[in-house]
Amino acid sequence: MMEIERKWILQRVPTEFRLVRNAQIEQFYVSTSPEVRLRHNPASNEPFRITIKGEGTLAREEIETKISENFYNQVKEFVNKPPIKKDYSIFNCGGYPLAVSVVDDGAFIYAEIEFESEEQARDFQLPIDDAVEVTENTEYKMKNYWLRTRN
Repeated sequence: MMEIERKWILQRVPTEFRLVRNAQIEQFYVSTSPEVRLRHNPASNEPFRITIKGEGTLAREEIETKISENFYNQVKEFVNKPPIKKDYSIFNCGGYPLAVSVVDDGAFIYAEIEFESEEQARDFQLPIDDAVEVTENTEYKMKNYWLRTRN
């Protein structure tokens, strides 16, 4: 499946949009090349997932499937590094789901929106004045944050 997504760094968690849901999630990486991530989101219908992502910024291939809690915990123990913690919120932003993550108790805050097409992604204007777009800046990929902070 193709993931088409734009990403912004925020100064604060937005208060001007309706909150849809909030959860405390954790994720860790088995590999960063290729990118293989495991995530636990207790608010999800499928709380344990593995995701494999291809290279790219705005658009990239993504394979994702559910896994068992047992498998998640075994791999987490095998990796033996503290997972990234996120206070993860979904807001309704003009009909788009704006996912906002406060990473590791405030290390930084970012927002992302997934789109149906690259054209739709390019046409979208995020209505947060001080947001800084980092879609094309690979420094802000979570796998690179993982490498900087967990190795």
